[in-house]
Amino acid sequence: MRHLGLLVLLASASFAARSVPAADAPVAAAIATLKGVARDPAKLAAFCEMSHLMSADPDDLPKDDDVYKRIDADMRTLGPAFQDAWNIGAELEPETPDQKIYEAAMGELEARCGE
Repeated sequence: MRHLGLLVLLASASFAARSVPAADAPVAAAIATLKGVARDPAKLAAFCEMSHLMSADPDDLPKDDDVYKRIDADMRTLGPAFQDAWNIGAELEPETPDQKIYEAAMGELEARCGE
C-alpha cells in the first residue's frame, strides 16, 4: 500500500511538471536575467528605485528631468541583459503563456522590493 501512495505522488508530480508550459528561449533568458537581478543587491536596489519611480503618481515626483535621469541611471546599472529582458516583456502578446510566465517572474522580482 505504501508503494501505491508513492506511485500516486510521483505520477501527480510528473503531471504537474508537464502541465506548466515552458517559455520559449528569449523569454526563458529574460526570466533568468530577472532572477539574477533578484540575487544581486546593487541591481535589486536599482530595480526597486526604478520601479518606484515608474509607478509613482506623477504629482508626487519632482517636475524636472531628474526622475528620467535616475531611471536611465538605474537602467544602466541593471545592464544590457536586463534592458533586453525588459524589452522582451514589452513585446509579448497579452494573455499568452509566455506573457503570463514573464509577468509572474516580474511579479516575484517586484515583491523583493518590499523586503
